[in-house]
Amino acid sequence: MIVANSRRFIFVHIHKTGGSSMELAIAPHLRWNDVILGSTPLGRAANQAFRDAHGLFDHASAEEIAFVCGSDLFESYYSFALVRHPLDRAVSMYNFLASLCRFAARRRDFSRAKLAKFVLDRRDHSEEFAVAVERDPFLGWPITAAFLEHERFGDFIRAPETRSDRSFLPQVDMVRSLDGRVRVRDCVRLEDLPLRVSDLSRKLGIPLEIGHHNAAPFLALERRDLRNDDMDYLLHEFGEDILAFDYGV
Repeated sequence: MIVANSRRFIFVHIHKTGGSSMELAIAPHLRWNDVILGSTPLGRAANQAFRDAHGLFDHASAEEIAFVCGSDLFESYYSFALVRHPLDRAVSMYNFLASLCRFAARRRDFSRAKLAKFVLDRRDHSEEFAVAVERDPFLGWPITAAFLEHERFGDFIRAPETRSDRSFLPQVDMVRSLDGRVRVRDCVRLEDLPLRVSDLSRKLGIPLEIGHHNAAPFLALERRDLRNDDMDYLLHEFGEDILAFDYGV
């Protein structure tokens, strides 16, 4: 999430993949009085402090940003968000967690089963687990526990911990106000980003070069591997996103 005071634009971070690419592209052009939360070393360092002090953090919704910054200021800025097809978004999050857990297991010389036991039975070794979380914060995420508990993708996406995680909220909830109105001026589909870069560059007043950052180094699943019942479940759960952002199945 970026709030740029000097250039008067707000970027709402919807999804890690693609979202961080945009933030990293914008970051070199920011000034001293601009705010970036997440993605860069400075943004990650500032994230918790801003959350504690102001309730503003890297995955804040448009409504949350407007509440902190003020509705009039928010409306006076050019705001945009990146969105993604719900199926790709779910697969990407699954692969992201798979990569994190694979890395954590290898570093500790654990199997997946041993890492799962370590995370799920954390009350039995709370001090050791607290040290592990300090080094690898993702081990403390409820959604990580859901990933380790459920080996099947279908079970993972249906787990309560997954469904309550902010990364699995409908994307439309992140860009609209409490009255249902979409607050963000432009919602750019990630799939269309290459075609929209020049338009965004013009509106932001900066030369954007979009690369591919934060890709999961390990692919546990591809969209083409999804079972029909899991696709149907995701399309039903995120039907609002399909309609709001004009996605076909």
